[in-house]
Amino acid sequence: MKKRRRKKIVIITVVTLLIAVLIVSSVYLIPKMIMKPVEVYPVSRIREYYFGGPQMGCYGSITAGSFQNIYPYDGVLIDTICVQEGDPVKVGDTLLKYDLNIQNLNIKTIQINIDILKNRIKKTNNELDIIKTLAPSSPPPPPEMPEKLITDGEELNYQGFLYFVVSGTGTSPEDPFVFNVLESVTIPPSFFNAISGVPNPPSYYAELRVFYSNFVPTHSWKIDGAQFQDLSSRALTEGINVSSGVYVNSDDSISINNLPNDFGEFKQLAVTVDYIGGPHYSRDEIDKMRINKENELAGLKTELKQICLNLEIEKDKYGDGIVLSEIDGVVSSIKSLDDLLPGEALMTIQSETGYQAEGTVSEFNMGKVFKGQEIIINSWANGMTYTGNIISISDLPVPSSSSMGSENPINTYYPFTASIDTSDMLIIGDWVEILFSDLNETADNEDAIFIPNAFIREEGMQYYTYISDSNNKLKKQYIKTGRSNYGYSTEIVSGITIDDYIAFPYGKNIKEGAPTIVAEDSIYG
Repeated sequence: MKKRRRKKIVIITVVTLLIAVLIVSSVYLIPKMIMKPVEVYPVSRIREYYFGGPQMGCYGSITAGSFQNIYPYDGVLIDTICVQEGDPVKVGDTLLKYDLNIQNLNIKTIQINIDILKNRIKKTNNELDIIKTLAPSSPPPPPEMPEKLITDGEELNYQGFLYFVVSGTGTSPEDPFVFNVLESVTIPPSFFNAISGVPNPPSYYAELRVFYSNFVPTHSWKIDGAQFQDLSSRALTEGINVSSGVYVNSDDSISINNLPNDFGEFKQLAVTVDYIGGPHYSRDEIDKMRINKENELAGLKTELKQICLNLEIEKDKYGDGIVLSEIDGVVSSIKSLDDLLPGEALMTIQSETGYQAEGTVSEFNMGKVFKGQEIIINSWANGMTYTGNIISISDLPVPSSSSMGSENPINTYYPFTASIDTSDMLIIGDWVEILFSDLNETADNEDAIFIPNAFIREEGMQYYTYISDSNNKLKKQYIKTGRSNYGYSTEIVSGITIDDYIAFPYGKNIKEGAPTIVAEDSIYG
């Protein structure tokens, strides 16, 4: 009876699990199996053709004659305005001079920082050379010394100081205990107490050989321990830094400040004196020190390269601080600095004859345009085409621009002025089309692929779209874009071809791996 009951329970459990699996399959798997295909369109069907013709340029206007606008440098003081309104000027005449004292101070500061960096690089190079000479070693066996000195030696080591006994018995001035210490070590009162013989005789003689942090010797200090038997001695109350008040002069003599002369004998150490007894490093420790020092050196060199570049930029920013006239004409206006609005010219030089066109150039093309560059000017008023040359380009951006063609309207734009080569009578203020002849593309536009902007999505600094792969599955494809076709479509430089099939990249079914089907109707209906 119990066996039948258990068998019945097992059957019910298995059936319940099967039903649960079927429910899960119906909820999650079946919809995926019957996912609605995403319609894709041949790129050849949706592509748009480039409107053709030179397009790199802007819209501008005709102004009254050739003129030169002088815009003040932001944050730079003007020392002298050398002309007055109504003064005639020739090309090359000085119009104003800037006070570059602050800028020159900035240049000197940068130069000082460069010198500091160069010294740091030199020092780091020297430290790296020392590290490269290190060999793996182990500490020597502890010297035979009186127990009280060994105790004090351990105390120094506990404080993190490199402190080694080299030789000697400490029994006479000719055979002192010789200690090697680094310049940063402060000898504690307990050390002087130990060699003084108070309260436990005898006293000892000691010589402290002092080394720089790079283990180059500096000076030695010979001490008679008996001189510290006076319990009021400064050494017994404060301790003594082995380098404080000790200076090695250029003539190799020693100068002592803040230390009584009876503290012992000081002299310079020869460069050949070794830091015997240490330090001791394993191979791994030496390799780690070398790598860290090489990384430090590489960082300093990169910093030096950047600061040298900053120096050149700072030097070129304002030149000699003198602004010259670029045209023959008359100073037509000079405004007060107090009343000057942002982006407004401080001074204007007006020529007596000729016309000029004003336009803007985008930040991305600033490096491609230059004074004297030839441009093409199409007049909307009379339909005539003229040539001209760029006279000046401002360093100050304008709040808006009449960009055109393949220029991107969201860029920053800078105003420029250009001459117009014509003797025709033109109307001041008429609109013109200005084309940069040297910037216009010469490639075969018929082979270029332009697709509507609606098919392109942005992710961070990249663009992508969705296409059908060889298995008729939806694939996320990153693309490289090129020119803009009047803001309606964008050139695809790489990522898709004319033979691909592309999907409209919006909708709930747009997921990688979704099945695709070629649309029968046009996307536009």
